[in-house]
Amino acid sequence: MVHVKNGYVRICSIVSINRCLTQRCKIKVRVLRRWTFDSKDSQEKKKRFDVVLIDEQGNQIQAIVPKNHSNTFLNVLHEGHVYHIENFSVQTRTDSYCPVQHEYLILIRLHTIVRGSSEAHPEIPKYNFDFVEFNNISLLPKENQNLKDVYGTLEGLSELMFRKGLMLKEIFLKNSSGTELKINLWENAIQFMDNVITYATSVPVLVVTSLTVRSYYDKYFLNSTSATKIYVNLEILEVLELQNSSTFKERNISMLQTSSSVERNMKDRSLTNRKTLSQILQMLNEDSVGQVFTCKAIINDIVHDYASFYKSCTKISCRKKVIDKGDHYWCNNCNNAIPSADARYQLKARIQDDTESTLITIFGDEAEALLKHSASELEKLMESANGIQTVKAIIDKIIGTSIVFEIKISQYNIQSQGRYGFTANKVFQEDYKLHSHQIQEDIEQQLRLERSTDIPNPSNKKNRTDKTYKRKSYVVFSTEDSNESSQTSIIRPPSKRVRKIKENKARI
Repeated sequence: MVHVKNGYVRICSIVSINRCLTQRCKIKVRVLRRWTFDSKDSQEKKKRFDVVLIDEQGNQIQAIVPKNHSNTFLNVLHEGHVYHIENFSVQTRTDSYCPVQHEYLILIRLHTIVRGSSEAHPEIPKYNFDFVEFNNISLLPKENQNLKDVYGTLEGLSELMFRKGLMLKEIFLKNSSGTELKINLWENAIQFMDNVITYATSVPVLVVTSLTVRSYYDKYFLNSTSATKIYVNLEILEVLELQNSSTFKERNISMLQTSSSVERNMKDRSLTNRKTLSQILQMLNEDSVGQVFTCKAIINDIVHDYASFYKSCTKISCRKKVIDKGDHYWCNNCNNAIPSADARYQLKARIQDDTESTLITIFGDEAEALLKHSASELEKLMESANGIQTVKAIIDKIIGTSIVFEIKISQYNIQSQGRYGFTANKVFQEDYKLHSHQIQEDIEQQLRLERSTDIPNPSNKKNRTDKTYKRKSYVVFSTEDSNESSQTSIIRPPSKRVRKIKENKARI
């Protein structure tokens, strides 16, 4: 049944509208959010953009503006504004993830009529979120494709990092019960976070939308998507309650740059799934593809037979090796000409622990963090007199360093059985305080194990050949019901003094 009010169709009724009726019906909605859809071709000038629409009943639906019509509607549909929309198409959802829980979506066509409203329309909500509790994230089914929203006090913020050529920042939110949650902000979402830090004076409460759920060895976190938005100190009930809770503390925003949350996350990560090199090599089978291990090893040598850096594509999402064509470079991965190229580390080293040795390749920022020099700096240095030897000497300074390496097993590792080494996902400078704490925990665990195995087995008492000395000892105790005293005997071994006296008498 199609619900119509004042000539407008409700969003909840769109499931009942066929293609013919959509040309004659219209909706009155507010644009809640708008985002550009990421495409594989970043050089593409026209890009599809999506919006979330909401009506006065609070029902939401996603609308798509195809890239062919994006320029027509980009300056028409704005967040927060109310529009009358008619002559649109409806189609079944095909995207992997759903920013709203609606099985259909609206397709804005070239002949779709979009008229803005000059009225405020307070009856149409300005915000609507699908919040999930931090503690319930692990309970969500793995096949759940609905993107989630969360809110919390900003507790931690990492520096800008690069993972597989993509920009990444980690933030940590805390809810009213004190539980912390990590969110990975990728690419475009980082800009929203930078704006928060730029304009905020005190630690804010954030609402972060359209997130996917991920886990890393039973530790759950959230990832941003193209649809992710970040709102600061929204005047909604959930945010106001958090700001008035006992866990909320007014702090200066500058304190977040050295947040203990980020440091603790890095420490936890450096200890996750710790193995020896021998154990990692023994686990190379099809079941281990994609698994991540950490191992502590010493850099024994640098393999200088391989170039320590290469010319890479300047595109952040690529960073692949490019071909020098003389007047320009060519990137096969992007299938595009590159005017100039960046120098990027590919440091190959031999590492060893107490059990085994192997090769490892350290790329990009991870190698730069070890060497304390950028690849472009060393590349320029090589052009000077004795530059090659100078660069080798700089790189060789890390020989003998004890490092924690994070290794992700690939199909290539399985096929080669580790003969050609591994690639370091991440390198951690060894935290000696953390390492000593782990050693202490291992010792205590071993002692507990030994104590548990030292408990005598009652069934073996009859088989004991050692001579047992027994003496009676009387203990006086009184019962609760009477003042009468009773005596009971317990068996105790003789003291050293008594045994010595008996041994001396036996000799006489």
